[in-house]
Amino acid sequence: MRCAGGISMRSGRRSWEAGQALVITMVLLVFVLFAFLGFAVDLGRLYLIKGELHTAAETFALAAANQLIGTNSADTAAATAISTAQNADDSGDNRYNFAGTQIGSSGHLTSEIEDPQIFSTYNDATSGDSGATSDAASARYARIIVRADAPLTFWQFLPVARSGITSIETSAVAGISAPLCTVCGAPPLAIVQRDPNDATDFGFLQGQKYTFYIQCTGAPPTALAGAPSDIQYTLLNRALEDSSDPDQQIFELLAGGIPAPSFPVSGDSNLACPTIGTTELRLPTVSVAACTAAQRGTDARDALCGLNARLDPAPNPACSPITDVDTLIQSFPPDTDIDSHDDYTDYAGNGRRILTVAIVDTIPFAVTGTMNVLGFRQFLLEPNPDATELNPIDPVGRFVALYIGSPAPVPQGQFGACGVTTGPGKVVLHQ
Repeated sequence: MRCAGGISMRSGRRSWEAGQALVITMVLLVFVLFAFLGFAVDLGRLYLIKGELHTAAETFALAAANQLIGTNSADTAAATAISTAQNADDSGDNRYNFAGTQIGSSGHLTSEIEDPQIFSTYNDATSGDSGATSDAASARYARIIVRADAPLTFWQFLPVARSGITSIETSAVAGISAPLCTVCGAPPLAIVQRDPNDATDFGFLQGQKYTFYIQCTGAPPTALAGAPSDIQYTLLNRALEDSSDPDQQIFELLAGGIPAPSFPVSGDSNLACPTIGTTELRLPTVSVAACTAAQRGTDARDALCGLNARLDPAPNPACSPITDVDTLIQSFPPDTDIDSHDDYTDYAGNGRRILTVAIVDTIPFAVTGTMNVLGFRQFLLEPNPDATELNPIDPVGRFVALYIGSPAPVPQGQFGACGVTTGPGKVVLHQ
């Protein structure tokens, strides 16, 4: 049928139907493109936020695990460390949503950090909800769960996401590593093994206090009260990278230890980090005299002044000959617990009093004599029995320390093929 002018009505209808189909197709394409755009934008944002949350969880897990030092208060210290990291204004590791929202804050987007879970074994720590938690003194691993609301831009128009937010959860596990072959950041102290057949404690007794005294000849000096067993020590040959004088260097080395100038440890940092199976020399300025001698040079004084910084924020008057000691000591704050302890698990400090020392086969009298490093063990520095600090004018550099084994992580270190199964580790991420 044709209309006036020769136009077919059927042809006109087909054109109208084609136009309608085109409109419908365009509408569908808009929805498809909208869906793809929402998928790309929202999914990408969710991946970004989950990555930020996981970075935060790792930061919090590392902070918590560094406080697991084998004491009854380690769990409290771990929670405090997380809170400190969470509230650090200069850290981007405590924020998410393009680093615009602090974790733990409330508002349109809420987030939370669950109380840290602590474990004594790696398997329990990495087994999710099925892992058995442990008491604070036995804990060596921490698991942190972070949960947060994430905003939706396009998906909020979908029926299943009308609230405009969705919840994201992630977790991280950190804990003490296997024993290290190389230890960095420890004070340059070396002591001789007591029992070559004891690969665990080298003959030292857990929970016993020892009187440390600097290397000397003849009969050992009188032990300090409460610590009848004695340990002879020497200072390893170390040097700081700056140009400070020898007295300052010894003070700083004993007050804070010396980190590796480059990490992982390379050839230029061997002085900083003793390694099991290698040889060491003693500090050549250490004066080896009779144990009864009153004059031994300044090394013993400088060492005790440095150690004393771990107990007292002000330098002992006997330390005043050390140049700028009043300024230097400000870089080495004292421990938060300076009480004397017979039971290490009662210690509630921040680890400043924990001394990681090198165990060697012998301490030679000759400056060129070598010592073989056998391992590393830890002692808790104690205040002198009659005071809250050490005595830097002690003629043989005596101080008291409680043997604790190797429960605390060290700041830096490396693994290797030294074959040890016992000794301090460092905190690493496990999951």
